[in-house]
Amino acid sequence: AMLRATREWGGELAQGRAFGLLDGGRGLLSAGAATLAVFILASLLPKQLENTTDEQREMALKGVIWFYTLLTTGAAFLIWFFIPEKKAAKSQTNPFVGILEVLKSKSAWLQATIVICAYCGYRGLDFYALYGVDVLGMNEISSARFMSNATYLRPVGAIIAGFLADRFTTKKVIIFTFVVLLVSYVVLVFNSSATGLTTIVLANLVISILAVYALRGVYFALFEETNVPRHLTGTTVGFVSLLGFTPDIFFNSIAGRIIDAYPGAEGFRNFYLFLSVFSIVGLVVTVFLSVHKLKK
Repeated sequence: AMLRATREWGGELAQGRAFGLLDGGRGLLSAGAATLAVFILASLLPKQLENTTDEQREMALKGVIWFYTLLTTGAAFLIWFFIPEKKAAKSQTNPFVGILEVLKSKSAWLQATIVICAYCGYRGLDFYALYGVDVLGMNEISSARFMSNATYLRPVGAIIAGFLADRFTTKKVIIFTFVVLLVSYVVLVFNSSATGLTTIVLANLVISILAVYALRGVYFALFEETNVPRHLTGTTVGFVSLLGFTPDIFFNSIAGRIIDAYPGAEGFRNFYLFLSVFSIVGLVVTVFLSVHKLKK
């Protein structure tokens, strides 16, 4: 419902800006929450981290979990009391009308694949803090603080990508961003030892984070360019999301096994190779979608 409303708000000429601002706003709130979470984590851990016990780590993690629990519960109360409920007229339309049309749409399947590849990059950010500790030699607090600060790139990446999408088309922006991600991952593969190159590696991590957030900000703006019928926006969003967010199911499990199989730099080298595959697939699919200009 939110994505359909965003598409309607963006109209024909401002889809990129509409979706970029949407994800940028969400990202800003997420970044603020992450900053508070790191503060809570640091306050519950001893100053001498090398002497931290497992019990202390567990207590600190519980504090962060309670923070996000209260934040989510608070959001529920805000919605309950402040979002007005509008009773829509009852419709006689079969709610399943249009599903078969969407399932037969080649562009819907291609867009779902693009979202899968982009979302794998987003899920890959979960392992950046561990990379900082295991490979770059950062302590747990410094690594967590680096990632919490990096989340402020989300509104920057999403909004810039949104404006560029309206200027050059969403497909071109997505193609360019997948290329940037691929190059970034390849650099991380060959510099995963980080010997004397910590600053360069951190800069490269920032570039990849910015590219991931840019992708996340505009991939749903493809609906207008691929001529998805407006009356099928909700159904198409549902289908694309059903497939596109499946990395929530499989990505962390596979990535964790890849890293655990070869602890340290070698494991992360294989991890970034794994991410590179998704960037290649996303790039190829977006180029195909752009060249063939499918109507459905």
